[in-house]
Amino acid sequence: MKKLLLLAALMLGFAAHAEYGITIYEAKFHSPKGDFIGYFKADGISYQNLRNPGALDYPIHYNDHVYYYKELVIYAYTGSPYQETPQIDTNYILIDRDSMSVQDVDSISIIKTIQWSYLWGSYILYDTKAGESDWLKRVAPQSTHIWFELCEYIINIHEDTPQTREFVVRIEELSRNLEEVRARIDQDLEHGYTEDKDLLGDYYEKVENETQEELNVLFKAYKGSKIVVISFCTC
Repeated sequence: MKKLLLLAALMLGFAAHAEYGITIYEAKFHSPKGDFIGYFKADGISYQNLRNPGALDYPIHYNDHVYYYKELVIYAYTGSPYQETPQIDTNYILIDRDSMSVQDVDSISIIKTIQWSYLWGSYILYDTKAGESDWLKRVAPQSTHIWFELCEYIINIHEDTPQTREFVVRIEELSRNLEEVRARIDQDLEHGYTEDKDLLGDYYEKVENETQEELNVLFKAYKGSKIVVISFCTC
């Protein structure tokens, strides 16, 4: 099943640009206060509206402000543990979100675009500002993971502290418990121990939802640690 999950992820990765595409923009913001470089992502934009930022849509423009990120990090990390050959993967992480009044932005010029997919997500537990991202540019010395039916999380630990060691233990416990439930259900289905497959499916969905809630609680509890979560969700 793990190989099937990896195969599905790879196939979806190839299709993601077309079906689940999102574009990351590197742009120059022209302002009476001085031009600056910023980054944003969107499903698509009207290049004509770049001359009138007030006409741009969410998430770039709303509440009379233009929103952007100050830095783009190409984040390298150890890929899925289900890959037969371990490899380094990369993701794009936008950090340090900021905004300014739309009245202070004369126009926006696009410098570069990156085609990406919103199936991939990232979450940094450590509050990182632009110019403080050097630690994100080094591959984490430790990683752990947990996968659900529709999502896989690769969790990268960038510092060794009592808190991060405790965090890893708790994540691995959640992962192990979920794997055990999954294995029991697979065995039931394989040997026909349970005729009501819908009941098994409902039970597994309940276990997954509870585990996801516990995972979210852990992320909040250990906020402030240098931990990066990379997610891949198929819906």
